[in-house]
Amino acid sequence: MANLKISQLRRDLRTQSRAELCRENVDELREVVRLWQQLPRREQPAFPFNFLPRVFRTPPPRMYVLSRGFHRVAALEEEGWATVDCEVVDGDLRAAVLDSVGSNVVHSWPRSREDKRHSVWLLLEDPAWRAESNVWIAGKCGVSDMLVADVRDDWEAANGASSSEMRMRTAHRNGQTYTIDTGTLAQREKTALAYLAKLKRRECLKQFEKTARNLLAEARQSGHVPAALLAHLDQFAAGVAALPR
Repeated sequence: MANLKISQLRRDLRTQSRAELCRENVDELREVVRLWQQLPRREQPAFPFNFLPRVFRTPPPRMYVLSRGFHRVAALEEEGWATVDCEVVDGDLRAAVLDSVGSNVVHSWPRSREDKRHSVWLLLEDPAWRAESNVWIAGKCGVSDMLVADVRDDWEAANGASSSEMRMRTAHRNGQTYTIDTGTLAQREKTALAYLAKLKRRECLKQFEKTARNLLAEARQSGHVPAALLAHLDQFAAGVAALPR
């Protein structure tokens, strides 16, 4: 832990994983600070909040990069605090970004959809992380891989990524790292899904045919169905039976 000047903390290096500061959240935290200040000194906790802001102390040129606690620092700054106790971790800017995107997964102030998309976007801006799978990015950001796929499509459209770059992904298995072409995987998946759809359609057709013939049998036995309807059902059953399997 270290007591640092708020002016020292770098908050301008895209390590904020939320899309923007929430004014309502900052105001609530300011109220917490005021209540803390009103407590008798002997009853005051060491810090107004449960968790200290986290900063990464980068290699020279030395910087203190904020990765967690943007709202807390903003609230303290607006309440006139010049310094703040911080949890200090040694690491570079990439480490700070990676720490930040996973920082609000469990949090008293829920993330909006834009917050989640923004955290994914931050990782996609790094070439090495962009090459990772959607599942890997989803795990780091605490979101679904479907959301990552959606944001990746938007990122690639906005940045004009080449088709070859879009296909290549990094995979990790048994301690080994592999580069895979997802274009090939996508084609295999497409073929497999088409085959499954064909099987499902075939089973549905069989069931339709069986149901139609059962209805015909019941109708003939009851004798209450008009002849025209029986003829129509006959044609339906014959048509279903003739459809390609």
